[in-house]
Amino acid sequence: MSDHAEGKIGRFQLLLQQLQLTEDAVVIHFQNAQIERVLVEKKARKWHFEFLFEKILPCSVFSRFTAQLEQTFSHIANISFSIQVTEPAFDEKLILDYWKSCIQEIDGISPPLLKLLHEQTPRIQGTKLLLSVRNETEGMTIKQKYSGMINNIYQTFGFPYFVIDTEIQTGEKNEEYEKFLEQKQKEDQERALLAMVEMQKREADKDQNGGDAPNGPLTIGITIKDDKEFRSLIDIVDEERRVMVEGYIFHAETKELRSGRTLLTFKVTDYTSSIMVKMFSRDKEDAALYQHVQKGMWVKVRGSIQNDTFVRDLVMIGNDINEIKPVQRKDTAPENEKRVELHLHTPMSQMDAVSPVKALVSQAKKWAIKP
Repeated sequence: MSDHAEGKIGRFQLLLQQLQLTEDAVVIHFQNAQIERVLVEKKARKWHFEFLFEKILPCSVFSRFTAQLEQTFSHIANISFSIQVTEPAFDEKLILDYWKSCIQEIDGISPPLLKLLHEQTPRIQGTKLLLSVRNETEGMTIKQKYSGMINNIYQTFGFPYFVIDTEIQTGEKNEEYEKFLEQKQKEDQERALLAMVEMQKREADKDQNGGDAPNGPLTIGITIKDDKEFRSLIDIVDEERRVMVEGYIFHAETKELRSGRTLLTFKVTDYTSSIMVKMFSRDKEDAALYQHVQKGMWVKVRGSIQNDTFVRDLVMIGNDINEIKPVQRKDTAPENEKRVELHLHTPMSQMDAVSPVKALVSQAKKWAIKP
């Protein structure tokens, strides 16, 4: 062994002493371990260690070593590191021991997929990791978006390159997913009914109280005309530059940022799935229009799909919003031959009804019905 290599080993042994990791049960896993080099950014207070180990560490030893490393140097700098292993032999148990640690390191994964990965352990076939999924969409998302992340994380532990593949679940697990889909469909139907009620209330209030809402359907940005290019939300599984969707808003809110700009966030669904949309005002005119984006509106939205680390899911960064107003029924009867409504139900009657009194009075006014 060269003097140069001995110096690197000696420096690593000093590091173990500083980290207070000197018991035999730990030191045995660091035989001939080296500090290849340390990169220091003084102004940014960042230190990066490059380690060379003979073998992949047991997961418990790795976790203790890295925790002590960060804690010991916390008052000096922000610590990062990379690991190279000269003999990266591994067995199935070693891979599975690191699985939970790997999942915790994945950034920006949606909660449903995170839960799916947490509740399983991969099957090992040589250098292939097989992950269970509930449908083809999940499988495609994991392979296209997260297989590279999983590989990179395992390589930071010292493992070689893995092939990440997926297989669709069968049996009871798949039945549980079908029950989940049925429940979700029921919730979407209930949400649609609530949205229709909200839209009726909003239209009734507008007719009764007037207001400064824009005349006609609300348009923010450019008019969207390319109807043939609209996407179903369930088909959106990755980041994309230009996407157009259509659906109804079931939640909307605005927030003034410290910069003075206004952030509009709303959730829209087309019944296949749902997505959050974010828009940032460019000027005061945008900010004023944002106040009129409300729950119960039907809209076309155009923007880009991005992974949002704050909400840990895909969101749309909206550019254009076009409100879609339903075609209003018109009374085409001649002036002297108005229709006669025999009876109706309101929420105050003993019969079930969803039409508020204001909406009924407003409709009668539109049809010029006199008492």
